[in-house]
Amino acid sequence: MLTNLAIVALGITSAQSPETPSLLVATDKELSTSVRLKETADDVRFEFTGPDNVLPSVAIDVNRNGAVDRDLDFRIGFSDDDTVCFQNLIREGASSICKLPGEKARVVRSRHEQGTTTILSIPKRQISGDGFGFGFAISLWNKADNYKTSLAGGDYRFGGALNLVSEGPNFTGERKSDLPTPILPAFRRYEACLHKGIGALAPLSQTMAAKIKAVPAGCAPDRAIALRDGVDALVASGVEKQEATEEMLDALDRLDSSVASFAEIIEKGR
Repeated sequence: MLTNLAIVALGITSAQSPETPSLLVATDKELSTSVRLKETADDVRFEFTGPDNVLPSVAIDVNRNGAVDRDLDFRIGFSDDDTVCFQNLIREGASSICKLPGEKARVVRSRHEQGTTTILSIPKRQISGDGFGFGFAISLWNKADNYKTSLAGGDYRFGGALNLVSEGPNFTGERKSDLPTPILPAFRRYEACLHKGIGALAPLSQTMAAKIKAVPAGCAPDRAIALRDGVDALVASGVEKQEATEEMLDALDRLDSSVASFAEIIEKGR
């Protein structure tokens, strides 16, 4: 889950190569980040603009079948030390250890006054199984506050046809948050405790399943604070206290359930 990675320089496509217009894929107000997609004659580029502490990743559904195909689909992203990671996807919630992307992708990250621009460039011969397009799932990792956000998912057909998943999970099984804005700060603090607890167990293996399941218990004090602060925030926004309590408890329960599901995936092995 936490692995050593490396940075690769981005190659420049010839100015003579035809390009489709840059398409806005998604924006995230909470993390002040946007992502655009551009197709050239030879590759597809995901261009992220946002704060330096936000690390993007893109998972690729090579066959566009809406499901993870073991060792065919892959993800390009970063570790929390800003190095680049290529992973083969194995199933929902499971992936290989990180390695150099090689010919699979080229990545560059440039810092400027407005923030940081990250370009993930993937050759068409690597990204598409049928030569007509590919599926994708985009997520952001806030390394300052230690939480992950699913940003967008869908599929792209070469030539400029972009289709986004509006509801439900993307092909990796993740979905965009539907939480009310007022509770996000409290929710994220508890989420950060869970991520920190799981990260401390790395490298993960089948023998770690019980310890992963125990992580929420270790974060119980943070959960209690998150519940209190989340309820207070909802009440301040005009929600009745009983309704606010139920909504915050449901959000925290779902987060605990995701940890339990992750432990089951680890326990079953890869």
